[in-house]
Amino acid sequence: MRNALALAAAVALAAPPHCEAAGLPALSELSREAGVEQPPLVAEPPVRAPLIVSLNAHAHFTDELSFFPIPFPEGKLFEPLRAEMQAASIQTAFLLSDAYLSRGDDPQRYGLNEELSRFIMAHPGPFRGFCGIDSAWADRDRILKTCLELPGMIGVKMHFRWHRKTLADPDERARFESLLETADPYRAVFLLHMNFDVDEAAEVEQLFKLARQHPNLTFIVAHAGEDHFSALESLGRMLDAAGGGNILTETSTVEIRDHAKAAAALKAFGIARVLFGVDNPLYGSKRAVEAFMGMPLTDDDKDAILYRNGMSLLAELAAGRSIAR
Repeated sequence: MRNALALAAAVALAAPPHCEAAGLPALSELSREAGVEQPPLVAEPPVRAPLIVSLNAHAHFTDELSFFPIPFPEGKLFEPLRAEMQAASIQTAFLLSDAYLSRGDDPQRYGLNEELSRFIMAHPGPFRGFCGIDSAWADRDRILKTCLELPGMIGVKMHFRWHRKTLADPDERARFESLLETADPYRAVFLLHMNFDVDEAAEVEQLFKLARQHPNLTFIVAHAGEDHFSALESLGRMLDAAGGGNILTETSTVEIRDHAKAAAALKAFGIARVLFGVDNPLYGSKRAVEAFMGMPLTDDDKDAILYRNGMSLLAELAAGRSIAR
């Protein structure tokens, strides 16, 4: 019963801001139906009930894998996703449009962002949408603005490594800065697959500077930096020296890496800045949770990553507050 109440309260707390405009149940109605009072939007959420993960910060809405076929017949995507989330006791997922998987301008790719918005509105509650954006698109700023105005869309997914781009390149940095300016009024979340392969130190420095220049935005480094744990550690030191900041990371694919090194990097980065992630459908939710529980972290650290940090982020986003950790 305690789990059910915690789940109902968390879903109500984290409902997307577009629900009311779309004629969906108000947060207070969801809370009353669940038999619980809606909790206040506070930075420090209540203690987690057992076995509940508040947020999966990395799940793909893609046409590249047979698990997520496009177009989406009604129910064909939602049912496996819901089963995945329920099996791992995950409440909410950041669902990423894979529109960015392009090689230059491709209008057919842009439509995947709209398809994701329609899917989220058809299945209200557990999903928050991220626009897939490729900085090579000539009309990228207009495409991003249009996408962020769609119901259910709160963020942006970009993949610098896949496109072999770096923020150290002045031209790429200028394109990215323009996208940040476009997203700033929406207080968007940027999930970034960084390219630390070329010049890790330069990439860390540029990301940190851009994040400082855009305090209304939230930046999440995907996959805990992959194998570049030293990049995560450097970012942690810079954030600590600055008294905090708006850069987070998430744990997807950590289970296939050295657990001792990964745990050390997460601690150096700052546990309060770490979200849980899976990288569906490449990895299964239940397996990811079980692997994460085997990492050499304290119970309190695990609880923060699996529940408290995600709840705090969702509450801050719902309240339109800036992230500072």
